[in-house]
Amino acid sequence: ERLGTPAAMSDATLDAAARFRSRARLPVLSWRDARHAPTERAPALLRSAQPLVGSNGAARCEADEALLRAARRASPIDMIYILDLRGALAASANRVRGGGSEDATGRYAFAVVEFCDLANAQAVRHAYERARYLCTDAAVAAAGARGPWLGPGPGAAGARGG
Repeated sequence: ERLGTPAAMSDATLDAAARFRSRARLPVLSWRDARHAPTERAPALLRSAQPLVGSNGAARCEADEALLRAARRASPIDMIYILDLRGALAASANRVRGGGSEDATGRYAFAVVEFCDLANAQAVRHAYERARYLCTDAAVAAAGARGPWLGPGPGAAGARGG
């Protein structure tokens, strides 16, 4: 398997960074603006799990910090935004189990951390499953021609021109 990570990161650094993240989900590339050449700085989205900062929030991992600094250097704005999908209270409560969030005032001062306060994981998963179902042929067939979004496709009898 291959992971999208900054090219300058060694396997040992990536392994250490993974050990610092819940379920070893280190920050990896999920999307990169394709309008830029591979060697250019470009907007990108990375995905990861929460860092394991410990109950007092003091645990640190130089490899994780180096990985995120490298991601920042690849960004055209020289800053990264960390969107924590949980609420700040939930992130803080996870410290009891060793989790938490990045500290944007200290070791991750090159980052802006924003808490999105999304519903619990089960609600997000249900919404994803529903959206995924709506993209299936079965959902289109069940909907028939009820609306402009799920109507007949191009070339079908009665299809609207465009």
